[in-house]
Amino acid sequence: MSAPDPEEIASFRWGGVRARPRKKIKGKTLTGATYLKPPGSLGSRWPGLGISIEIECCDDCQIYILDKTEQVQVADCKNCRVVVGPCVGSVFFMDCVGCTFSVAAKQIRVRDVTSSELRIYAPTHECAVVETSSALSFRAWDVAYAGLAAQFSTTGWDGAVNHWDRVYDFSPAEPGAPPTFTLLPAEAQRLTRWSELSVSPEGLSGGSVVERCGPEAATPECECPVLAADGTQYDGVPDAQPGTRLRPAPTTAPPPAPASVAPPPAA
Repeated sequence: MSAPDPEEIASFRWGGVRARPRKKIKGKTLTGATYLKPPGSLGSRWPGLGISIEIECCDDCQIYILDKTEQVQVADCKNCRVVVGPCVGSVFFMDCVGCTFSVAAKQIRVRDVTSSELRIYAPTHECAVVETSSALSFRAWDVAYAGLAAQFSTTGWDGAVNHWDRVYDFSPAEPGAPPTFTLLPAEAQRLTRWSELSVSPEGLSGGSVVERCGPEAATPECECPVLAADGTQYDGVPDAQPGTRLRPAPTTAPPPAPASVAPPPAA
């Protein structure tokens, strides 16, 4: 298996520059840009490599990491849309404000993040952890894109079981203060149940993404193995009991047609 070249490795880090006064480095923010790592560009291309992605100092950016990773760190971002596909290690969100995150990861760490929404796939109980944050909203994973089902199949995760509503708070709010986070009820998630992505990559980390949100699947090439919060499969079939695996309905033979009866002879 060939390794990524230096230019490809450099594309695993993206964004602006953090200020480092001791080193006399001035901070610089990247504004209004798109970072796209499409399916097949990371862990699927180099299995076993353990790829890490670092994003920092972005404002009003679109960030799409749509392939398997080992670790992802997103820091100092403001008003950004961030999608992180299956990460078999940890995803860290730090010092972010006003962002919308969709993330599927073995562990999700949120520290010093405010006024943001997290749409998560959490494969285990309380693998989403919050610390010194405020005004957060959690809901179920919502993203569908081509190749997502194959990525999930290599993780061993069960898309029918999502602990999105089991969040552990290391620093809960004081009594009488607003809660650190809220859980969006399943019914309130219905109209924006799915976010379908159509991607057009350019170069190593550029391109464009069209995101369509709605209650039903509408983009043929997209796929999502994760149930919605109300138990709905991506193909639009509702589950009888949210959080359980869907099973196909048993097939039954149609009832036999009634035998034809000849009319009685005329008297």
